[in-house]
Amino acid sequence: MTVGTYEQPDYTVQTNATAYKIAIDEGTGVLAEVAANFAPHESAVPDMKVVVDAGKLFTSLLIVKAQQTTATLVAPVTNPRIDRIAIDIATGDIVVIAGTEAASPVAPGYSSNHYPVCQFQLATSTTQIFNSLIVDERSLIHKPVNPVVALHTRAGNKQLWSGDDAAGSSSFLAHSAIAVNTFETVGPTGSGATNEWPEMDDLPSNATILLVDITTRLTSSSTSEASLRVFAAQGDLDTPTTHVEDSSVAYAAFDPNAASQVMSFSNRVEIPLGPTNQDFWLGWIQTFLSDRVIAIYYRGFITD
Repeated sequence: MTVGTYEQPDYTVQTNATAYKIAIDEGTGVLAEVAANFAPHESAVPDMKVVVDAGKLFTSLLIVKAQQTTATLVAPVTNPRIDRIAIDIATGDIVVIAGTEAASPVAPGYSSNHYPVCQFQLATSTTQIFNSLIVDERSLIHKPVNPVVALHTRAGNKQLWSGDDAAGSSSFLAHSAIAVNTFETVGPTGSGATNEWPEMDDLPSNATILLVDITTRLTSSSTSEASLRVFAAQGDLDTPTTHVEDSSVAYAAFDPNAASQVMSFSNRVEIPLGPTNQDFWLGWIQTFLSDRVIAIYYRGFITD
């Protein structure tokens, strides 16, 4: 909408009726641009949906969203439940955060990737969501678009794990989870990946690159050059069929003096994440090894 010039309506000063009406119209127009931004309310014909009006938010780009409506919500079965609606700050899409039924229900939490919109309590008998049930939770002051995730240190769009014991994070053991010469997906809990890695569960929705350390411990099978190569690819791609150097993210090799010689290597690696489920393909190959350990440690992420 076009802008107006804000002038506080004051009938004691704007004694001319036309001037007073113009001040009301223009003042309302200016305030409406802010007040209506992602405003929640009942449907035109109240049902089990909530409408969120059009809105704008700024990340690295200005995102403009048309009016959005939730899917049909289902009333609780045994006890009341409090649900919330948020805006995903990476996309501008509405997100319904379902609470848990309880005699005295508690509202579910927002994540660092959410712009709060509203909450509403549903009873087992609720068949329509009216404005009287909806509590507006929008705020003009909120966290930055790219907030620092707990136990991380941010530098620009990169956040590094900064816990007391970074090496103590739970590793993903690729050598036991994924067979040699194959590819499988790795992703957060609930992502649908073949291998779920809980260390990825708190990634913000706008994380596009995963930062990891790949540590390998290799045992040679002969005196021939022993080597191991690890490959990674974005999870939304089709299943990789070959291990090519273009997708190589870590490589280790050594010339053993005898069989059963052991060497260890470590690589800091950036892995592209699939935009849908934040997962990735992982695979590995080897030559002249009798044993190997491939441990992947979470170290942080990069956002778009």
